[in-house]
Amino acid sequence: MNYEAHNRTCVILLGSQKGVLADMKMLNSSDPDIQLFSPEEWLKDIDHQTREVAVFVANLTELDGKQQKTILDICQLAQFTWSELILLYDLNDCPNMLPEVVARASTLTSSSKNPNQLFEIITTSKRNYQQKAAIRKDLNNTLNAFKLMDKGVFKLKTLDEAKSISILLATLCPDSAELSMGLLELLINAIEHGNLEITFDEKGKLLQNGQWLQEIERRQQLPQNSEKQVTIEYVHKPDRIEFTITDEGSGFNPEKFLTDEMNNPIESNPTCFHGRGIKLASRMYFDQLEYVGVGKQVKAAIELR
Repeated sequence: MNYEAHNRTCVILLGSQKGVLADMKMLNSSDPDIQLFSPEEWLKDIDHQTREVAVFVANLTELDGKQQKTILDICQLAQFTWSELILLYDLNDCPNMLPEVVARASTLTSSSKNPNQLFEIITTSKRNYQQKAAIRKDLNNTLNAFKLMDKGVFKLKTLDEAKSISILLATLCPDSAELSMGLLELLINAIEHGNLEITFDEKGKLLQNGQWLQEIERRQQLPQNSEKQVTIEYVHKPDRIEFTITDEGSGFNPEKFLTDEMNNPIESNPTCFHGRGIKLASRMYFDQLEYVGVGKQVKAAIELR
């Protein structure tokens, strides 16, 4: 991977016209990729800036609380989500440093660094930015390659894996944000009610006691459950996308979870915090949803209009 081939990016120094940042700019006065602004100047001129910013460098010894907040506002803009932030400080600055700004920083270093030392730190941060940008580009290309897939089968065991696969498969479909929620709901049902055989009533008590996640992890470690998997098959047809989810449990009766009484916690049981997942999936996320046989397999589809 050729990181240096990445599009040229710039470094923005946020501070006063005096001090270490000004000295560093002076030493690199011929380099158009390094620019010095006050935070207010940069924010005011931001709409006219077309360069990609790899690194922001802010000297906290020169900035008050309002200026630090401005830096935070800049870094929270979408175009700077991935930009590196280097903060220079000395021990006397600590009481006045905004925790949110410190949390956003990728590097904290002493403001007593000389310009050459600071330049080395900036060069490293710029390289980190370029490497991460190249990785993000590779990941996007990989996702685009997945969109060429007509059929795929995935196997999973855990809630984290269910979340990852639901997001991945949803990116291949229209309305991906909503669809990922529907797929995740069905995969969680397959794990908890299918493979781990947690009943509806048991889940209600676990949720009320804040023990649902711990119980899932405990049951997954039991010998009879440790090898159980959930399988999801994806099929892309010209007019529709189909998902088939199969678990290794003993099955259940899905019809009772589709009734109004079971899925209206306010009317049937004010303390019920769950039970609407299957019904919501069938009504909101998919054009078709059908449980097969004894409930160990569910088929869901969306129409491509």
